[in-house]
Order: sequence, then structure tokens, then C-alpha cells
Amino acid sequence: MLTGVVSVVGLARLSDVLVCVGCVFANLLQKVNYQEFLNQAGRADVMNYLVSDFIVQIKNAYLANRKVVTTRYSKLTFAIGQLLVKNRLLSEVKEETMDGKRMIVATLRYVRRKPSLHKLEIISKPSLRVYVGTDDLKKLRREDALSVLSTSKGVMTGMDAIKGNTGGEYLFKVW
Repeated sequence: MLTGVVSVVGLARLSDVLVCVGCVFANLLQKVNYQEFLNQAGRADVMNYLVSDFIVQIKNAYLANRKVVTTRYSKLTFAIGQLLVKNRLLSEVKEETMDGKRMIVATLRYVRRKPSLHKLEIISKPSLRVYVGTDDLKKLRREDALSVLSTSKGVMTGMDAIKGNTGGEYLFKVW
């Protein structure tokens, strides 16, 4: 009689183990399906707003002490990268072709093993575009922050926009 009880308890535990194994396989299958989706869609196609994605990738790479960031190419993000190189926040930005896709490779800049970029604030977003004129820029100007604008004359800093007497879309500011 006792052996019957032990075998029933053993079967109950075995069924619990099988249920857990089934859950693990289901989660693994979901992960494989998600990886297949990413491979088909491509990481670059999943991104929505290339400007903020590029800047946030740079910030996260600095936090992880990486040396290089690779992201999808667009003329706007490449111009932003060149502006960040000019203002000594990045070491180098270049365009490369990987697997038939144009990519931007940005080399991060560290000063005495500390990141050049400390903080980031994204101002203009796809849900709310922020446009400023030169009068607004003069009011918003901070000497320690680098504000980046997309103007009709190209991507430029807030100080350059004030000097050129032009306004535009206020993309982000870094310091």
C-alpha cells in the first residue's frame, strides 16, 4: 500500500517536471521566433526615429565603455555624427557597407578614460516636433550644453544657428 502512495507522489512530481519542461520549450520557441523576426526584419528596420536612436546608442555605448557604435545610415544621422566629431564628442564617423546595407560607424571619444558625453536630452520627437527661432535660442542658450538643430542650412549647433540668424527643428542637447 505504501508503494502505491509513493508511486502516485512520484507521478505527480514527474507531471510537474514535465509541465515545467513544456514551459521552458514554449519560451525557447517564442525566443527563436522573435530572433527569426529580427533576422527577417533586420535590426535597422525595427528602429523608428533614427536621430534619437543614434544618439541614445552613443550614450548607451559610453555607459558600457564601448569603443565603436554601428547604426543604420541616413544623411541626417551622418551629419549629426560629423557635428559631434567637430565638437569633440566623437573621435570619428565613417560610412561603411555591411551585408549590402550602408551603415554609420562612430568611434567614441574618451578623455582620461571618461566619456566625452555625460548627459543627453532629446527635445524633438516624432510625436512632438519642436521648432525654434533665433530669439528662442537666445533664451534657451546654456554655455555648457551643446544644442543641435536641423535647419534649412544643414545640421548645426545652437550657437552657429544664432550666428547665422536661422532657426529650425531643435533635435537634442548634450553636455
